[in-house]
Amino acid sequence: MGGTTKGIALIALVIAAAGSSPARATTINGAGSLAGANAINLPASNITGSGPIDIGGGVTWQSNQTNSLFGWTGGYTTSNATIAAGDPPIIELNDAYDVGSGGYAKMWLTFSTPTSGFLAEIFWTDNENTNLNSAGMFAYDSSMNLIDYIAFNNNGNGTGMLSGYYGFSEATADIAYIYFDNSHIGARNLSYVGPEINPVGAVPEPGTWALMLFGLGAIGFTARQRNSTRARLQER
Repeated sequence: MGGTTKGIALIALVIAAAGSSPARATTINGAGSLAGANAINLPASNITGSGPIDIGGGVTWQSNQTNSLFGWTGGYTTSNATIAAGDPPIIELNDAYDVGSGGYAKMWLTFSTPTSGFLAEIFWTDNENTNLNSAGMFAYDSSMNLIDYIAFNNNGNGTGMLSGYYGFSEATADIAYIYFDNSHIGARNLSYVGPEINPVGAVPEPGTWALMLFGLGAIGFTARQRNSTRARLQER
């Protein structure tokens, strides 16, 4: 009887542990696997620093490391991917541990308006600092409750997953933060469920150029007409 009681207690413990899992979202992978997503286009700014940097649309980037990269186009090589110079700009965490605090190196995106989904092309590397922990990507809500996470390098035992598109999707718009930590992790081709974001100062599309030129021409024509009218009035 005692053995049966212990067995029931153990099963209850396992069920309770499973029920306390932070997973509230569905982890997804593959380009285009996030329905209704729009691009978060990064500027080719080639900034080395910790931010925060306003990407636009209420989305900001930040890191606790001063050697992290934002809008980098100079190329990058990790153990599982080589990013050629001039490819779409990336964000990159260049450390595994934060020496000052003794904790993990981190970079993160903040969404002032929480989203229901996020997707990015991810690449990373194993190094001597990740032999006890997994490089990963984490989704949190606005109260910093963990929604879900993806571990990339299998607790330091070699690359557990290939580089590619990874993200989160859930039924409600609760994702307020996306964190990357504990390795050299890079991301590009970002998208989320929300309005498309283009960097400030981006080159206008051809149609936009046409409208701008038309507007400038109309302004010039109006100015010339006014000057001509003034000249005729002065002659009288």
